[in-house]
Amino acid sequence: MTTFPLQNKQSLSVWGLGRDTRSFLRWLREQGDARSVYVIDDAPATSTESISDDLGSLMFVAPEDTKTLEPGSLLIKSPGVPLYRPEIDRYRSHGVQITDTISLWLQRHPDCCTIGVTGTKGKSTSASMLAHLFTAAGQSVALAGNIGIPIFDVPETTDCLILELSSYQTALLSEQLTHSILLNCYKEHLDWHGSFARYRHDKFRMLTQTKETVSIPAISPYLDEFNYTAQPYFWGRRDGYHVEGATLYYQHQALSLPDIPLTRGRHTLMNIAALCTSLRAQGLIAEDYLQSLESFQALPHRLEHLGSNDCLHFINDSIATIPEAVMAALDTTDISSTALIIGGFNRGLDWEAFADSLLHLSPAAVIGLPETGHLVVQALTAADATITVEAVDNLELAVSRAIDSLDGHGTVLLSPGAPSYGYYTNYQERGDHFRRISDRYLKPQADSE
Repeated sequence: MTTFPLQNKQSLSVWGLGRDTRSFLRWLREQGDARSVYVIDDAPATSTESISDDLGSLMFVAPEDTKTLEPGSLLIKSPGVPLYRPEIDRYRSHGVQITDTISLWLQRHPDCCTIGVTGTKGKSTSASMLAHLFTAAGQSVALAGNIGIPIFDVPETTDCLILELSSYQTALLSEQLTHSILLNCYKEHLDWHGSFARYRHDKFRMLTQTKETVSIPAISPYLDEFNYTAQPYFWGRRDGYHVEGATLYYQHQALSLPDIPLTRGRHTLMNIAALCTSLRAQGLIAEDYLQSLESFQALPHRLEHLGSNDCLHFINDSIATIPEAVMAALDTTDISSTALIIGGFNRGLDWEAFADSLLHLSPAAVIGLPETGHLVVQALTAADATITVEAVDNLELAVSRAIDSLDGHGTVLLSPGAPSYGYYTNYQERGDHFRRISDRYLKPQADSE
């Protein structure tokens, strides 16, 4: 366990200056702590970080700099820095304590109700939806972690803190949550974790760091690998919240949900079942608040309906970076009139198996972007697919070809199923580009004079 508050003379380093780290440094200065902080950076001499005065005195050093190896010193690691870099072992061997901002906040607030939400896909929307339901129940709730507000900006008066946690964050979690929710687990982030087994170990660490209740799927091939002491509440069983067809049930009772895009599709309904299970475990009857989802706003780039004209709909699902997320997106549309735009950075997943699944779903068209989209198109072509398939080089052309394939009627769905590395800075930039392209088709053409 990390010593906290910080000892007065304890040397402090941070690796990465993300928003949560900056939030912590500002909080530290507000407490009157004026110590200098080492910022570990792979290129300290050329760092272009924008440093504001409220962060205090910062000194940039390289990972191999011995100034940060003082025994008993504290290193706060940002989630994006892989836990398995060799430098991390070096720090530990010298007695450096390694922690993260979320663990520091949890240690400082042991009595606050905290709920961790994780899963390979759907955790951002689910955590936001859970916060929406708690608000509808009249509770003061804050949302932090991967989304929401920076962790050290959470108001002291918060009744409940919901944390959307990626595997990067759960891997180093050293303090206990009150409740946790596990949505799903697919192959993802293998470059960071090194293997699927380690990815599972790091993600499921959240369950072992939970003290009261865990909401977990009734069927999972991996849960037996881990020991957790919190009370399990299973979703996906007929004696609780489960999904049959396109309907959410509690035991034998079909539950009514508002008809919005984010309550359609089996993937989303299963996530809602997980949320409802956790709410009931905490003494709240979820059914009393489900209609409040009518006003829930979709997160940008997650099944984001960009608009429609008389004949065409455009949906931005740029956040979909694995094949399973693409399938979940298709499940929310009329597949036979949907043109799917897919493709991005190739991480070596099995795209032939994915193409086989697409053959059975039969969307109106599959337009493939480099690199993985081209692999899908090749596999579909080799299988003599009867649907329209085409490989293109850029998103502008992909949207044009998708519209052509629909004869002007249907849904153009960007759900890449892969990261944007090498083509865009991130999935947000990719989604924003798709939005700009879509706007040209949605906005009425100005009358020529």
